This record gives sequence, C-alpha cells and structure tokens, in this order.
Amino acid sequence: MRQNNSARGKLKALDKFWGRAASPLKKRLSSLSPRFWGLGGLAGLLLILTLDLQGKAGLTSFQITTVIFTLALGIRLQRKQFFHQPSPPILQALGGLLILGTLTLSYGNFASLSPYALPLLLGCGWALIAVGIKKLAQYWQEFLLLAILTIPVEYLVHPLNNTLGISQGMAKFSTFLLWYVGFNVSNQNDYIILPSRATWIDPHCTGVATMLWMLQLAILFLALFPTSVFQKILVPTVALGLVVIVNGIRLAFLAFFAAHYQNLFDYWHSDNAQVFSTIPVVLFGWFCYKMIDDG
Repeated sequence: MRQNNSARGKLKALDKFWGRAASPLKKRLSSLSPRFWGLGGLAGLLLILTLDLQGKAGLTSFQITTVIFTLALGIRLQRKQFFHQPSPPILQALGGLLILGTLTLSYGNFASLSPYALPLLLGCGWALIAVGIKKLAQYWQEFLLLAILTIPVEYLVHPLNNTLGISQGMAKFSTFLLWYVGFNVSNQNDYIILPSRATWIDPHCTGVATMLWMLQLAILFLALFPTSVFQKILVPTVALGLVVIVNGIRLAFLAFFAAHYQNLFDYWHSDNAQVFSTIPVVLFGWFCYKMIDDG
C-alpha cells in the first residue's frame, strides 16, 4: 500500500510539473487565430506538393534545402506576427490563382525548370494571400531567401568551373596532400598524376554544387541570427573552406584508389560518397552552434 501511495504521489507530482511547464505553450497556442492555422496549413500543403515535385525530378538535396529554408522562413514570419495583417479578398484570389497555375504547369510538365521555381512562385502566391501587396516590402528579406533557394545549383557547376578554374585548383590541392604524405605525385591542369595512372578531375567531382549549397546554408544562418561584420565574413568562408578541405581529401583518396585499387575507386565514386557531402554540413552545423553558444 505504501508503495502504491508513493507511486501515485510521484505521478501526481509529475503531472503537476508537466501541467505548469506546458501552460505557457497552451496559452500561446490558444491565442493564435484561425487565420494563422489556415495559413500554416496552406504552407504545409504547398511544402508537401513542392517536395513531391522535387522528388519526381530527382532533386534530393534540393528537397532537404527546401525543408530547412521553409522552417527558417516560418521562424522569421512568426517573429513578425504576419498573421495579424489580413490581405484584401482580390489579392487573396490572385494569390490562389498563382498557386493553382504554378501547380498546374508543374504537374503538367510544361516547364522543365519548375522544381527550382516552385518555392519562389508558390511563396509569392502564399504571400499575396497572407499579407497582400502593400506590405510585401516589409518581407524583402524573406523573398531574398526564397530567391536564393531557387538558384539551380546543378546548372552552375560548369559555368563556375570554367570561369574560376575550380577543377585545376582542386587537382593541385589534392596533389599537394598526396605529396605531403609521401607519394610520388605530380599535377598537370586538372589531372592528378601518379606513376601508374593519371586521374582527371571532372567538374562535377570538384564539390561546386556542395559549395553553393553550403553558401545557401551560411546565408540562411546569417539571416536567422544576429552577427557582427566579422562573423558575416567568417561564416561563408568557413562553409566554403570545409567543402574544399573535405573534398580535397576525397579526391586524393580517389586518385590513389584509381591507381592501385580499382574496386575501391568504383565504390567511393558512386552514391556511397555521399558521406563526403554530409561531413562538411555536420561540421558547419557544429561551428554555427558553437558561435551561437559562445555569442
């Protein structure tokens, strides 16, 4: 009996604790208007449809970026109390037509670049419904984030590589790493040359797409958290530096495997190499966390 009474007492205390802890959240949720939940539900539906279209186009990394940007935009809009600013009915109708037209074109396969344009077009339609035209200027930063999200990263790989010579730079860096650890290696343009084999650095293997993705995440971080001028320079620099270092190590391994272990080269030159794209993101997340924690 004593044990039962003790257990009941603990349960009552725990229930009382959670009741007090959840009370502010309950008050906050109860204070939100039906309009907020309606706009939030519409945003969630548009996100699901966007992810579906991006998935059909095979844009997995774009899906991840879209989710991250959407969460960040939601945080920014919540801070601005956007749901207290109703839009005129005519603008709500125009926003609905823009959303309907965008989805019709996307699912009808009339626009090949629609997966990239979706976030901006649907965001504009949602904004017309939420706040109208007169107050859109107050949300220019959110539209800038949407515009950055819609950049077709994959289509910029070759132009940026041809302009900046990234393949040659990464080949030189990976050659240096191999030389530093004792290999007989040389470099010529975008080739890493070992005694038994020369490995060509393809533009898509240079990490340009990952660099652009990391820059998107860096800009998103700067938009969410207050930072100094030095930190605004440091954050994108660290984002790019992490990609260069990790991908340089990856290319050095691939050149060595190509010369000595073809089976390992084939393994790490496939989708199994996604881990090398994940490492910079994890390290960058840790860096941003430390910056916030120390700031």
